[in-house]
Amino acid sequence: MQGLYAGIDLGTSGCRLIVTDARGGIQAATRVVYPANVEQTPELWWSAAQQVLAELPDSIRASLQAIAVDGTSGTILLTDAQGNPTTPVLMYDDARAVEQSRRIATVAPRESGAHGATSSLAKLLWLLENFPNQPHAHALHQADWIAGKLAGHLGFSDENNCLKLGYDPVKREWPRWVKSLVPEHLLPGVFVPGEKIPPNPPFSKGGEETLLSIHNLNVWFPIRKGIFRRTVDHVRAVDGVSLDIPKGRIVALVGESGCGKTTLGRAVLQLEKPTSGSIQLHGQELTGLSARELRPLRPKIQIAFQDPQSSLNPRLLVETTLTEPLKAHGMGANHEERIERAARILEDMQLPRDTLWRYPHEFSGGQRQRIGLARALVLNPDFIVCDEITSALDVS
Repeated sequence: MQGLYAGIDLGTSGCRLIVTDARGGIQAATRVVYPANVEQTPELWWSAAQQVLAELPDSIRASLQAIAVDGTSGTILLTDAQGNPTTPVLMYDDARAVEQSRRIATVAPRESGAHGATSSLAKLLWLLENFPNQPHAHALHQADWIAGKLAGHLGFSDENNCLKLGYDPVKREWPRWVKSLVPEHLLPGVFVPGEKIPPNPPFSKGGEETLLSIHNLNVWFPIRKGIFRRTVDHVRAVDGVSLDIPKGRIVALVGESGCGKTTLGRAVLQLEKPTSGSIQLHGQELTGLSARELRPLRPKIQIAFQDPQSSLNPRLLVETTLTEPLKAHGMGANHEERIERAARILEDMQLPRDTLWRYPHEFSGGQRQRIGLARALVLNPDFIVCDEITSALDVS
């Protein structure tokens, strides 16, 4: 496939990606919508950017020549040398830096783009004054941070993004008055539009954080015969499976009916005890843990079952089904807060709030499947096993 070019746009409601060829013809497009009322954080942006890239076919990803990133103008953050945020994020419309903007007005030329309480420079000064004892290494806009993470190193910014930090586009330098306000080591290296940050492929194996690691996993069920029920053989439902799943990626397991897909998923959650092998979540070994030791890990890894009718308790209201896991794991300050969280998840599933006060038998199969998905998502897990959930899903 010929060389392709990707553009990532980080908006206030989600992240979208468009891939074009050299003539501008669109070859692919993906999009991620942020959950309703979610706080904007660098982790959210990075997860969304990884997801839209991961949804591209392998042939298109392999043909990408460059990735451009556009973000919400004026959104600024400070990070350490590894790119970890050292302060909260100040969004584009944050106007807390009034006093800092007055200081800027006394030294900045009239034509500078750094004037005003919502300018990047004013917000940067506010962050430095309110979080003085942090290991700040980079001051970056939203798009610069994502681009640097993709390239493999931080500290660069597009010239246009630097204008609100006080950068001089005529002399192409940071003016002395900016350096008098901001430690020089925080100011990013500037490249003009069209130049590239030296690349480090974002899909190289070493650049991805492994979320779940499975090594040589076996789940065998004994075949017993005779009056003494001796084991004569085994059904090898899962036999020598090894798999690494990076954070932010979707991995599909494809196979014929009865080949062990569900058993593998249940083994990952320790609902089926493996015969041998290793399962690690965030580097922590799961096999061999007792029920008590697994309990704090349960919110991090959830499952949406294939059959919604059998997986939902017919005697429980949907409200109880969704709030009991929150209560069991100490999430939510009170019952009202847990109900509100459950209601928001149902709305994300395109189900009304009054769904909470009904029983599973009052819904269609597709609606029950969405309730099952809501149950898996309500704990905000790091990893979800989806067992053929689309076979019963009715959302177009």
